[in-house]
Amino acid sequence: MENLGIDAAIKIGGGEPVQAILNQAEEGNYDLLVLGTRFGNLREAFLTRSVTSEILSKIDRPILVYHVRPPQ
Repeated sequence: MENLGIDAAIKIGGGEPVQAILNQAEEGNYDLLVLGTRFGNLREAFLTRSVTSEILSKIDRPILVYHVRPPQ
């Protein structure tokens, strides 16, 4: 991403996932968060209260959500 002029970082942490991600997002003051989900659509993710859906409902900055396909 650097060769495209994009300053990107991967963060690995511990603790309760939703709160840890929200804390890191606040401390890092990022322009965009990228989160993955195993669910086929966001409606399904919200119904099951996934980590991604919890973060979407609590954060005030842009998020890109991508679908992670399980290995076959």
